[in-house]
This record gives sequence, structure tokens and C-alpha cells, in this order.
Amino acid sequence: MDNKKADPATGSTPSNAPANDSKVPLTLTPEQTAKLVNLLPPRANTARRMVKLLAEHPDSITGDINRVSSVNLGHIKRVYNPILSQAGYMLDWRYPPTPINNAYGEPSGQVLWGIYPADDNYG
Repeated sequence: MDNKKADPATGSTPSNAPANDSKVPLTLTPEQTAKLVNLLPPRANTARRMVKLLAEHPDSITGDINRVSSVNLGHIKRVYNPILSQAGYMLDWRYPPTPINNAYGEPSGQVLWGIYPADDNYG
């Protein structure tokens, strides 16, 4: 069975997507957070804000991160995971245990973002 993740920006999920991933995001110390932020290019302000938020608040929902970021989160993940992996970390997301509803009570397609140990594919 193919368990590819959906694009969190569009909210589309394959019919065979798992309801929840077993991975757990990390909570980083201020020192670990500073190390990651310092790896990022000086102009990577959005990525820096995202790392700082996720370091303190693992399992942040997409909407919460969008309050500090005006860029597609998948783009941030794709561009900066190769850099963050140098320190052994990566940005990634997972499905929530139960769907997150929008203001109308409908499933929103939002996911939970966090910082995870780097894997071979950078997430």
C-alpha cells in the first residue's frame, strides 16, 4: 500500500493516507534552536521564524505557522531541510489524530508541523 502524504497547502489527501503518523516532533533547547537558526542564510527570515516557533511549540497546526509565515510551508521545508539536516534535524508534518475542523465545522486539511531528527530524504 502506498502511504504518500498529501500536500498540506491544498489539504488533499490520498484515500489510503494514514490517519496519524507514529513519529513525534522534538522540543529543542534554546541552544539547539540557536544552532539551527544560525545555519540558515541571513535572508531566510520566514524559515528562522518557523524554526523558532516549532522549537518551542511542536505539533503546531498549519494555521498557527501561517501567522508567522507568508510563504508556502512546503517550500520552506523543501529549500531548508538540506541545510537543517547538517545539524541532524528537518522540518516535517504529520496528520493529526483527528481532523482539524475549520470555523464551519468542516475538516480543514491542516496538519501538525514539527522539527524531527533528519532522515535520509530530508523529509
